[in-house]
Amino acid sequence: PSTPAKVAGITLEHKVIPSLYLSGDFVDYGGIQNRYVAFYLTDVSGHGASSAFVTIWLKPLVRRMFKECQTREEEISLLSDPSLLVQYVNKELIHSHFGCHLTCFVGVFDTQERVLSYVTAGHLPLPILVEQGRARYLTGKGKPVGIFNDNKWQVFKEYIEEGFSLVVFSGGILDTLPAEGLLEQEAYLLEQMQGLEGGMASILARLSLNSERAGPDDIAILSLEQRGRL
Repeated sequence: PSTPAKVAGITLEHKVIPSLYLSGDFVDYGGIQNRYVAFYLTDVSGHGASSAFVTIWLKPLVRRMFKECQTREEEISLLSDPSLLVQYVNKELIHSHFGCHLTCFVGVFDTQERVLSYVTAGHLPLPILVEQGRARYLTGKGKPVGIFNDNKWQVFKEYIEEGFSLVVFSGGILDTLPAEGLLEQEAYLLEQMQGLEGGMASILARLSLNSERAGPDDIAILSLEQRGRL
């Protein structure tokens, strides 16, 4: 999608730094009914044409699901329960026999109620929420998509204060950090996001990332920011 974009008073930005190999990080977002901000970041397993093709296949699949909603009530039900979207993608991915699976974070922010409903499906690191300058990881867990036919995902809900930043990274970011071990990497990443403001430019500067850098895995970053009152 276009970046930056303003949806229902929320500024959304994304950055994808490609790897040395053909692979499959993907980001999408959009506004619905001038109230909801829906977004997701996926990280497809493996490398090569199969992984990359899943990202091309994913966007029209998600849009088709929303188009199949016949009424406004059906659409609101889908927005309040993003696990339905994850289950739909899971079923289609298994039936398509691409030979790969994906991890993802799917979120829907209700700008009127200020409630974020989200699903995390095997996604690490967890998204970082910054409120009043204090950064913390969202909670949640769930299995990856495209492995288990009858899997279910829990929907987590979080009240979001006025003036916030939410940053979602793909797993490739961990390979760039000057720390060893997952716990140390997560602690370092969280420290770098303390007091965050300024959107994507600030994130890239804090982590010393630029578009010329290429590693063994894609790095995808999705940022939502709201300053002042909606």
